[in-house]
Amino acid sequence: MRMRKYWLIALLAVTLSGDTMLTVALVWTALASSKSTLPLGLTLALMSVAPYALQSAFPQLKSWISRAPLHAFAAARGAGLLVAVGALLLPSPMPLWTLYGVAGAFTITVFIVQQCIETTMASLVLRDVLSAGEASRMSQTSIQLGAFTGGALGGMLLERAGIRFTFIALIGTLAVGSLIPALLRDEVGGVQRGRQLPSRDPGPQVRPARPSRSSSRSLLLWLALLGVLVLTIQLGSYNYLFPIVMQKGKLWHASDYGLVSASAGVGALLASLIVVAQRAERWQVLASVFVIALADTGLWITRSVVVAMALTFVLGYAFNTLRIRQRTLIFENVASDQEGAEWAARTTVVFQVTKAALPILLALVIDASGVTRAGPGLAIVGCAVAAVLLFITTQQGRHASLVAIARSTAPSSGACQ
Repeated sequence: MRMRKYWLIALLAVTLSGDTMLTVALVWTALASSKSTLPLGLTLALMSVAPYALQSAFPQLKSWISRAPLHAFAAARGAGLLVAVGALLLPSPMPLWTLYGVAGAFTITVFIVQQCIETTMASLVLRDVLSAGEASRMSQTSIQLGAFTGGALGGMLLERAGIRFTFIALIGTLAVGSLIPALLRDEVGGVQRGRQLPSRDPGPQVRPARPSRSSSRSLLLWLALLGVLVLTIQLGSYNYLFPIVMQKGKLWHASDYGLVSASAGVGALLASLIVVAQRAERWQVLASVFVIALADTGLWITRSVVVAMALTFVLGYAFNTLRIRQRTLIFENVASDQEGAEWAARTTVVFQVTKAALPILLALVIDASGVTRAGPGLAIVGCAVAAVLLFITTQQGRHASLVAIARSTAPSSGACQ
């Protein structure tokens, strides 16, 4: 399984890099054309809700994702590929309304893709192929590698070759995603509802039953969803406010911003790769909460690029540590593939809508109060996020202990595997 695990991480990273590549191209082109990201952000926010609404209206779609998530993943990548090819065939230069249409259509496929990844990982955890921590780190590593590579490659292609070559590279990444079921047949065949995958440990073992329903388990899932929401507010605020602080407040150059952003990406990637001892995990989570408040405040105050790089490094590490924790809690506490797909849809809609809508709200605030308020605003958001996360993580620890006690006293789910 180890080699196939690395293959899955690599393939997901390649295809997910296209999402960041497209985001960079669309936002930059929209800014150059209209001087505002408000229409684009509104389009992305509205289209992020559409797939969740479709699944509510058509239960067959939700059932398909829970039953065969990697096939649904490939279908969504294929649909995105058709959208990208269609955009490439349009006359040059692309009208702004066309870019908004591409962004909206592509956001629907990205929503389904992210939901399928979460559902696949939850299914592998349910079948004891991966632990919840391994599944969470695998998905987060793929996302971070894809975001880091896609952002760098997308910016370079857009500057040197134009948006059409960016779309050509995007088509390549989407093609890789559509081939994942063929390249990973064992995983695709195993991640099916009702089929048991081989355990990580081939020896006989008795697996404790997952409690089907409990108030603590349900509350843990909702707390994890709330954690995803709060962390997305932190991410969206940083992505919108910090460039304003650097450009308008500190008068730094674009190259400085690139270095600082890369430092955050390295910190986030290390959080996905480094595994701490279980007894130290609680302290790592608590430290990460306080780091968010200190780093956001420090980024407002500092005038040194080197200090800013150090702050964004620890901020990236802390953010990803907390994000992995929320994903791990969800993987540990879903009781079936269907429930895993449902919670994957909820976390995806919270992430996508918040990430898309937050810049709209922040833009209205900054336009009304002035760009000089961006720095204090970043610090205020960081401190508020840390305060809420401190409450959430404390409650998560309490209810996780209750769930662990319930599992230890539950009857075994059967036999040796």
